[in-house]
Order: sequence, then structure tokens, then C-alpha cells
Amino acid sequence: MLDKKTKGFIGECIAASFLQKTGFGILNKNWRHKKGELDIVAKKDDLLVFAEVKTRSTKMFKNRDAAVSPKQRNTIIRTAHHFLEQFHEPVKHIRFDILYLFDDGFSFEIEHVQDAFYPQLNEF
Repeated sequence: MLDKKTKGFIGECIAASFLQKTGFGILNKNWRHKKGELDIVAKKDDLLVFAEVKTRSTKMFKNRDAAVSPKQRNTIIRTAHHFLEQFHEPVKHIRFDILYLFDDGFSFEIEHVQDAFYPQLNEF
């Protein structure tokens, strides 16, 4: 059985591969700024996606909305803001997604939630 850190790393690699197969280029994985981290930053045309990856052993965890708490969402949004300050390519749209990966011990099932959350007007 894999430890949590290893399973998370594998999940992020699978999520990045999934995004690439849907036409995204991966700009960064595990991009850090002070107290925040972005699991995956991906770009497709003029869309920039900040993707949070949640890997679980079972598909039966109860409240998916609780998987990324309001505090975590705020941290992701603040960290994305810092990323954008350093990113020098034109972007018309940004999106915050969550990729849930469910591991049954043999394979991973992926659930991609686009526009999973939005920044408040005063956050961007």
C-alpha cells in the first residue's frame, strides 16, 4: 500500500497526463509561493487553468465540496494571483478546477470538475 505522499504524487502525474490528453500544456506542477502551492497550472489557447488534485482511495467519500475547504480555496486563489504576476503570456480567461482521482487499488478513475470555485471580486 502506498503512503499518502506517494499516492498524491502519482495522482498529480496522472491528472497532468489527463489534462495533456485533453489539449492542455502543463506550465507548472507544484508551483510554490510563500505559504501556497498550485498542484497544476495548465494552458490551452487563451485559457489558464489552476487545477487542484485530490486523490482518494475510494469513490465513496462523503462531501466533495469539503475536499477543498474555503481556506484552501483562498490560498489557491492568492497563490494563483502571485503566479499571474510572474506569468508574461496573454491570458483572457482563468479557471479553477478540481480533479478527483479515485484509486481502487488497480486503476484510477478521474472526475474533472471545471470551474469548481471562483474568486471573489476583491480577490482578483
